Amino acid sequence: MTGVTPPFSSPARTATHLQEGQPNESGNPRMAFPDPQGPPGGPMTSKGCLQGPFTTGVVVGGVDTGTGFAVTDLEANPASWFVDIHTEQYRTGALRGQLSKTG
Repeated sequence: MTGVTPPFSSPARTATHLQEGQPNESGNPRMAFPDPQGPPGGPMTSKGCLQGPFTTGVVVGGVDTGTGFAVTDLEANPASWFVDIHTEQYRTGALRGQLSKTG
């Protein structure tokens, strides 16, 4: 990833998430990924994911938005999910990638 620079910022545990939502819709984070790492000015990468049970640190109605998330939900309809990352400069999202089914 280039052009998106720290500091990363989000009310969630990390600023990089898997979220449930159709194209052009927002959604709550359901799984948090490690924030990107890399040299200053160089390309940044995020590898791996946090271990279940999945929690995001975002609480809605008294329940963490990661509660109940299962990978089978994602597998059943990948197009209704997206990944995004938030920075201080772009608090509502610096980058978004809608998922799609392949194969």
